[in-house]
Amino acid sequence: MKATPLETAVVPDLVHAARHGDRRDVLEALRYIAAVSIVDVEPDKRPQLIKQLREIEAELESLPVKDERTQVGDLAARRSARLSTPKAAG
Repeated sequence: MKATPLETAVVPDLVHAARHGDRRDVLEALRYIAAVSIVDVEPDKRPQLIKQLREIEAELESLPVKDERTQVGDLAARRSARLSTPKAAG
């Protein structure tokens, strides 16, 4: 018997993300559930799910990028600013 989207390991991730307020993680879990549901649902329900999936994708794309390059760039900028600031005479 095939697992439904709500019986997969993604659901605990969704619940955890929702509880802890990480919007990107919530949307990524919802994207997975919507994608799996599109395959498993009755054909007449697919257009609604496809629309939801597209909306989830659009919202994910609108979020700021959360990756190491951004964090490294932020740290480098802070370090550069700190090093260029003259030290107070003391």
